Amino acid sequence: MNVTRLAILSVVVNAILIGIVLTLLRKPPPSVLVVETNAPLKIVERQVEVKVKVPEPFDWRKVESPDYREYIANLRSVGCPEQTVRDIIVADVNALFDVRRRTAAEPPTPYEFWKPDALPAFTSHPAELIRERFEQLRKLADEKRLILRELLGIEWIERMDTTFSPLNPREQLLTFLPIEKRLKVEEIEQRFSAMLMRRTSDATGRDQLGNFKRLQAEKRVELENILLPEELVEYDLRLSPAAATLRSKLGSVNVSEAEFREMVGIRRKFDEEFGGPAGIDFKDEGTRARRESAQEKVDAQFLRILGRQRFSDFQRKQDWAYHGAVVAAARSGLPNEAAEGVYEMKQIAEAEVQRVRSEAGIPPEERRRILKDMRTAVEESVLKVLGKEGYDAYQKQPGSSWLRSLNQPGPGGGEGRR
Repeated sequence: MNVTRLAILSVVVNAILIGIVLTLLRKPPPSVLVVETNAPLKIVERQVEVKVKVPEPFDWRKVESPDYREYIANLRSVGCPEQTVRDIIVADVNALFDVRRRTAAEPPTPYEFWKPDALPAFTSHPAELIRERFEQLRKLADEKRLILRELLGIEWIERMDTTFSPLNPREQLLTFLPIEKRLKVEEIEQRFSAMLMRRTSDATGRDQLGNFKRLQAEKRVELENILLPEELVEYDLRLSPAAATLRSKLGSVNVSEAEFREMVGIRRKFDEEFGGPAGIDFKDEGTRARRESAQEKVDAQFLRILGRQRFSDFQRKQDWAYHGAVVAAARSGLPNEAAEGVYEMKQIAEAEVQRVRSEAGIPPEERRRILKDMRTAVEESVLKVLGKEGYDAYQKQPGSSWLRSLNQPGPGGGEGRR
């Protein structure tokens, strides 16, 4: 095929194409058929499968790291605000050092909770050991401050009570508990202690007493919710009001752990029935009589446990007259034997006064004279034992009121039984 024929064929084909285009342009547009009908519209439902891409859930494990620097970098990489980064890291470091502080303050041997000095942390262990534990806690606080400065560029200042909180005497008595429960119990103790210190509106104290009983019951429920029965028994031996009262009254009276456990059980039953010292209703004659009878039974049980000599010492430690004499003797630089001498005078004098008051054959005027002379003689004896300074100090003590009552009429204002 030569060039001429190709050119002619090309011209023909182009002419045909132009003709077709012109024909199509001259044709009218296709008509649209519209059908009017009153038939209801029918909707046909078809299920269409739509594929949605669910974002992958956020996983903290991809952010957390044992290396704090990497951990901080990961937090910042996911857009965590700087203040939140700081809060997360500070909380994490606090938790880490809190465990280390409590481990450092852990007593090498359990506290002997049955002894009078069990509660104060600084009388139960040598001073050298206490100083060593203080130094360990101080070094841990310095280390924590340096770590937070390096990681976050902040100067962390910690309260002293936080730094040395593991040496809290009350918490030291809870070392029989796991650390988690120990912290929960301490939180309960602090919260209810704050509530118990709030005064109520009743000036007579009755509302306060009712509030005390209610809060004690609520506290007990919270403790029962977190402690096992055997843990609750151990808690009662250390921190219950019955244990605290008994421990304070024992003074220098030595008891064994078994004896203390039995005595606390006896005291708790008494307190549950009569509410302890705060539960006395002096206006209710029946309640007072029942309480006195129950107290006599408690004393009889304590006498059985302690024996006569230790029980006598135990009773003496609870007498205000003895406590006042101890304070007065100490101010004069005298030993406890001086206070014991004063207390012995009190017992002898009160027994003799009771005999004189009850003697029917003594005329009233003679009885008053005898009692007055007895008071004068006893006061002179106490003065000789305590000295002038000690005697003046003793007169200011509440426990010295027995001296002034020696020459007073018997109960009810009478002169004694006829």
